[in-house]
Amino acid sequence: MIRIRGIYATALAGLLSDAGYGFSDVSDKTRERIPGIRVSKGGARVTVKDLEHHKGIMIVGGGEEFLSVYSLLHATLDIECSVVIKDGPYTVYRARVLESTKGGYIVELPARRRGYLRTFRTHYIGEPVTVHVVKPDLISPVLEEGVALSGDYVRIIEGGRHSVSEHIRDPQLVLELLTLASSYATGGWGVRFRSSSRSSDMVKILEELKSLVEEAKKVKARADKAQDPVLLREGESIAFVYFSTRSFDALDIIRRKYYPTGRSHHLVKSLGNEQLSNLVDEVEGKQEGVADFFQLYLDELKRVLSEALVRIVHEKPIGRGYSWQAKPLLTPEGFIRLEREIQTPGKYDGLNIGREKGDRIVTLAYPFSRFLLHQYFDREGNLKGIYVNLNTPLDVTLSPPGLWYLDVFLDVVWTPGEEPRIVDRAQFELLRATGLYPNVNLERYLDSAESLREILSKNPSTLLENPRTMVDLQERLWHEKTSNILDALKI
Repeated sequence: MIRIRGIYATALAGLLSDAGYGFSDVSDKTRERIPGIRVSKGGARVTVKDLEHHKGIMIVGGGEEFLSVYSLLHATLDIECSVVIKDGPYTVYRARVLESTKGGYIVELPARRRGYLRTFRTHYIGEPVTVHVVKPDLISPVLEEGVALSGDYVRIIEGGRHSVSEHIRDPQLVLELLTLASSYATGGWGVRFRSSSRSSDMVKILEELKSLVEEAKKVKARADKAQDPVLLREGESIAFVYFSTRSFDALDIIRRKYYPTGRSHHLVKSLGNEQLSNLVDEVEGKQEGVADFFQLYLDELKRVLSEALVRIVHEKPIGRGYSWQAKPLLTPEGFIRLEREIQTPGKYDGLNIGREKGDRIVTLAYPFSRFLLHQYFDREGNLKGIYVNLNTPLDVTLSPPGLWYLDVFLDVVWTPGEEPRIVDRAQFELLRATGLYPNVNLERYLDSAESLREILSKNPSTLLENPRTMVDLQERLWHEKTSNILDALKI
């Protein structure tokens, strides 16, 4: 069974219901909108919910049902990127401490992988330690100490405290559940009752609690005997699915089968603004034809760019991203101009040139741009270099307010007196090997990089004097109409 939460709930529940799936703990709105939806009191094996910035969804679960749900959504929605981590939350390892670091230790996992153990306890280098995953990552997951097992209704965590989900608000039920935990999970085991416990039979919850406690003891016994890094128990798998603008359109069409849905409904909802979301619901509730909400999106983009500073989130599908701030400006031609001044000297990565205090970086982009044109100037205004970042379409987010994109580890650089070159090719090939992006997208990014390199080779001033060249390139290679959006933003 599946549990769905978030701004995509109606569309995804309708799609999965039509495919024959049953659900656990669905909202009253979803029940009303989707006729024939099958709902049971059993625990959810798969959970689908929004990513924190609402630009996609997270799928969490185990076994064949997780793979089945993921495969259906992957095949149906035109996604930008998906990251599937088999060893997700509550995967238990015996690890080895490698080195001390801020807030914990770097530890060795099976197959020579590394992880970050977040702990206040003191360990010696080379010491074996039992850990479980709390924040999955393909490269370096975040770990905490002890055995942790997750079931349909409860989770068992070594050294944890008894607690209940914030969604369980009935005081009598909370008391009954905590009494169960105190009676049957002794000896240092903490019990976390999941939200599914509120609609289940107490006998089933107790059976699972007793079973998981016994299994946890066995896992701990095996862990205490292990001296080398080893997987002790598989946890949940997790998939991070990032939507494209075409995904939003597809979700609109699907949702429209069950409830009046305006154009750009999910695009506007993905902004994460409750007031805007309520406005969309109010307009659709009147059921007077198909509304078009795209102007609301553009208005929010203009509002974000009217601030003194804007935060740009540079997220990565593998590893940790970062964010940067700049002074924004919407140009008369509809381009987004972002300017920042360098405060500390150093070196520009990729360009391999010095970074001096007083340098300026001017970035040009446009709504849903797959390229960010960074121009580097010294304090006298002389051009030091050009760096074109390739990424998923530049999007607006209001939680927190700013701009967002997902990096694809492929960039084109140029410095005076040098030939332009494509950098980070090795990291890009890693993306190809892991299969995170659809192959057709990867080929388009490669073609884009080669085209940008050729443009810079012929005349580096072309992109600076005519940034519309990037728009034309995106429309030609990606078949995405962006020039009309620029026209709508012209002052």
